[in-house]
Amino acid sequence: MDMRFLGSLMSLSTSFLQDYLRQYHYISPARSGNQNTTVANENFQKFFGLPVTGELDEDTIYEMKKPRCGVPDVDITGGRQKRYATSGKWRKTNLKYYMTYGDDMSHDHQARIMARAFKYWSDVAPRLQFAKTDDLSKGDFSKVRMMF
Repeated sequence: MDMRFLGSLMSLSTSFLQDYLRQYHYISPARSGNQNTTVANENFQKFFGLPVTGELDEDTIYEMKKPRCGVPDVDITGGRQKRYATSGKWRKTNLKYYMTYGDDMSHDHQARIMARAFKYWSDVAPRLQFAKTDDLSKGDFSKVRMMF
């Protein structure tokens, strides 16, 4: 295991664990759901294929410290949903998008809206660059539909 997290192991508190498990709904936001931190941690460990110890161990901290989106791993009823799997940072920074146009606005207007939205994104993440492509097969957002 990567030893750089060994120091983190001692300084992380129960509140870190509980905050993380609440954010991703391992500890349920509903009163009737799971409120047990150990059970929630075990579920997190199962979800990410870690050894199930229920403890805030090195492997668990390592996984929790990885960059990720804020979408919960567990739905409100306690069922698993895997909308996101941690896999580290996405290394690609020059992204192409393809648009399918709607009929309620001009194509130019729709294209300007999308270009502005991607500019907002790249303004806060300067390493990301977006370019429109007219070839669907060359778009990096093959599973995302942008429609007006």
